[in-house]
Amino acid sequence: MKIFGIPVKIDLSFLVIGALLASSRLSAPIFLIEWVVVIFISILVHEFGHAFACRAFGLSPQIQLYAMGGLTSWNDDRRVSPQQNIAISLAGPFAGFLFGGLVFLLGTFFPDAQASPFNRQVYLDLLFVNWGWGIFNLLPVLPLDGGHVVGSIEEWVTKKTGGLISRTLSLAVAASLAIWAFSASWYMVAILMGLFAWINGSALYQQIQSYRDRRLRSPLEQAQESFKKRDGAAVVRQAQEILQSAGSDSVKYEAQRLMVQGLILENDLEEAKKELIRLQAVYGPKAAQQALMGFEPEEWPRALPLIEHAYQTSQMRELGMMLAYALILAQRFQEAMPLIADPSLAEYATGLYALMQATAFQAGEYDISAEAGMLAIERGGGPHLAYNVGCAHARAGRTDQALEWVNRAVAGGYSEGETLASDPDLDVLRGRPEFEMILSRLRESKA
Repeated sequence: MKIFGIPVKIDLSFLVIGALLASSRLSAPIFLIEWVVVIFISILVHEFGHAFACRAFGLSPQIQLYAMGGLTSWNDDRRVSPQQNIAISLAGPFAGFLFGGLVFLLGTFFPDAQASPFNRQVYLDLLFVNWGWGIFNLLPVLPLDGGHVVGSIEEWVTKKTGGLISRTLSLAVAASLAIWAFSASWYMVAILMGLFAWINGSALYQQIQSYRDRRLRSPLEQAQESFKKRDGAAVVRQAQEILQSAGSDSVKYEAQRLMVQGLILENDLEEAKKELIRLQAVYGPKAAQQALMGFEPEEWPRALPLIEHAYQTSQMRELGMMLAYALILAQRFQEAMPLIADPSLAEYATGLYALMQATAFQAGEYDISAEAGMLAIERGGGPHLAYNVGCAHARAGRTDQALEWVNRAVAGGYSEGETLASDPDLDVLRGRPEFEMILSRLRESKA
């Protein structure tokens, strides 16, 4: 859904965790529901603070409410300066402070509104979430807003984006607060801060490993060059050597991806599939897609079993497009047809049907070529596709249908008169008065 023109997605986990935070209210369900509504409204206000700041800088924000609270993000490619990031980070908690201030003023000027226990609880919960959580959110701990502010200041001052200082500070503060909260029997805070400490500690470890792995950049470039030369054996050998020494996830990922690509080049598809499954399990379906996208489209059929597996296990539309493309080039048209018809591939359908039309025609599958061409035209294909449908019908000996589609192509804007007059695919139509009339009409239109 959209609110103020900003996409908002609410994950079920948000409501579940929100209810768990007030599990002590299970004996009074009305107060449990009240709490969930309060945090929903308050966190939405917080995220709209971020979102409106994003808009002010020309970004296109989107909001997601999930188990950990809220997340405002944007897909724009433009660079956001550290100063803008600071403003965006602070806009969230300060929107909550403002909202909490309005609630406080209303409670001050209309004290009778708090006469009932329910209204009093709403008032206190709104202040607690908007002020209490807002202050907590300004702690200098990533991924809290305060941590992002520190990270942006670090980038602003050092001109570096690694975040070494902000990560180190986040680890120290989170670990200290986790120990303190545990000693004070604030177990939820202790668990949360322990999680933040682990996240930042893991990030620091990866930064250290990345620093150590700088020596592997040259071997990686050599392996990438071997892939460009399509030297599969060299790619596999070099990727294995890198994986034995790599410590950082980024280098391991690149080497693992190259391993898959090298094995495909070597036509060792069974081993390549094992490595692809490993790559996908560790780094996600996007990693599998990127490994396979490293090949040119005309090479995709050689990796068809891997593309099929990657698509079946992820249902990513980009992989679906690749699979349909590879099936067409492999002349497995009957398998490609239902796949292209899948609504998730709608944006690729016209191009895929057009490819099938051309490939099937070259393979002598004129019925499939004509069908694919008609399906492409239904989705907005141009007059050249109608012309090709006419050629397919002509090659199949269906002269009436061929004349109909050639006429449709010319009426739709097809203007290649010389091709129409000499194309051997239409030899069966020559001498037919209807065809000569179409040809004459085309010549007159160009005169």
